[in-house]
Amino acid sequence: MNLHKLIKLIPFICLVFLFACDKENEWPELVINVQLIDENENASDDHSGVAITLTRGEEQFNGVTDSNGDCVFPDFPYGIFAVELEKNGFVTFDTYPKLTYHINDRVNTFSYKMNEVPQYRIELDSITKPEDGEWSRMFAYGRIYNMKDQPPSYYHAIAYFNTTNDVSKDNYSFFHYAGILLDEVVGDTREIWITNYAYGYLIPENTETLYVRLYPCAKYFDWGTIRDEALGEPSEVFEWVIPN
Repeated sequence: MNLHKLIKLIPFICLVFLFACDKENEWPELVINVQLIDENENASDDHSGVAITLTRGEEQFNGVTDSNGDCVFPDFPYGIFAVELEKNGFVTFDTYPKLTYHINDRVNTFSYKMNEVPQYRIELDSITKPEDGEWSRMFAYGRIYNMKDQPPSYYHAIAYFNTTNDVSKDNYSFFHYAGILLDEVVGDTREIWITNYAYGYLIPENTETLYVRLYPCAKYFDWGTIRDEALGEPSEVFEWVIPN
């Protein structure tokens, strides 16, 4: 290419360069949408009041959702950010939500979900142990109080066990996951399965009595990780005399 043609191309090259720079620095509007889901997995009528914090290193952006669950961040930079969502009585569906926002993304709205910490209470009436003693599931029966309408097929819960009646999520010998089966009703009680898929029973040998406390638990993605903030009001302590 001769010098004359190169001189003619210089303005065009400069425009392309400037356009690329402008695109790199052109930070668009970002929308974070948070949907609030109640304990029965129904969407709330009002998704407002969720405090949002987006963090990358020392950078921090804050906002609060409106009734639709939207929070707008104008002139928001591209990158990867930690996401913190806070609203009293709710927990994030993802344990550690994050935002990944690239320059080539075709959308500028990113959605998250928060589930309600259960408001109902559980009271245990009985616990039974499978006859073979080897299966990793036992069954309990109990009542549910303050339950809202139109529940799902079951609720999550955590059952904490101890050899003394001082049992709670902060003081226990072992725990099992539990599910309250709402469509299995015996008399005025509901069936509750209590299980530990990985290890089977953790009941110590020659144990005659255990004390149990059941905590309702909000549903979230990483169900194998116990998150204290997802636990509702515990049941009264139940004394379980283990059958021979």
